[in-house]
Amino acid sequence: YDGDMRCMVAAYHCGQGQLDRWLKDPAYSSDGKTLAALPENDTNKYLKWVLKVYEIYRELYPEAF
Repeated sequence: YDGDMRCMVAAYHCGQGQLDRWLKDPAYSSDGKTLAALPENDTNKYLKWVLKVYEIYRELYPEAF
């Protein structure tokens, strides 16, 4: 997923096959490479949680990045 963290996290949660289907659907991806929206509530919640924790980690340990 070319380093796109949103796609990587979503694929981890819902499965690569499901994410690939969403990326092909213009309702969820305008360019076929990035997600504009997520149709599943569980995956959306998981993605938001992971990205929030990731930002907290970056603030606490900036030297790791």
